[in-house]
Amino acid sequence: LLSVFIRPRGVSSLSVGYALARLGGDQAWEGIIEAAEMGYMSLGPSIAPRLGESGYVRAMPRLRRLLDLETGYECHYAALALKGLGDTVTGPEMLEELGNAAPWRRARAAWSLSVLGGPESVEPLIAALGDDLDCVREAAAFALGEMDDHRAVGPLTAAASDESEAVRRPAQSSLERLLKAGRRPVGLF
Repeated sequence: LLSVFIRPRGVSSLSVGYALARLGGDQAWEGIIEAAEMGYMSLGPSIAPRLGESGYVRAMPRLRRLLDLETGYECHYAALALKGLGDTVTGPEMLEELGNAAPWRRARAAWSLSVLGGPESVEPLIAALGDDLDCVREAAAFALGEMDDHRAVGPLTAAASDESEAVRRPAQSSLERLLKAGRRPVGLF
């Protein structure tokens, strides 16, 4: 199965990744992470949780490096695996990255904090909703929906009217999620 990542022979590398994830084991996880690093596949919503549950902590340094290579949901999935493996280092690092001058680093930080962030991440993510770039605001809106914190309701309500559709969609989705969870402050609506 590992050789299929290099020479696909008509088989989806994602299908191979799913098969390897189901098999588990150190060699399987090494193959999956290497394929993700090389851009052959994504960790995705099915593989990342399995990797996190696997207990394969030797993957943590490579997953942190993968965060440096990826953007968007890919960061979210790498962070999901890191959290499952018990990572306690990357969350605080990503919190610092929200203030970075490089826009891709700010966006990467927000996507990662959607999984690795705690209550201390909420205010910085709310501030990131005011970023100049859509990709950072989009990631912050998504991350705030994952935080389950009532402080995000007002700012997400404002972001739901953002000029960018890329920001409005996750802001509306996050807002709906928080309101369904009963996090609506009294007097907001």
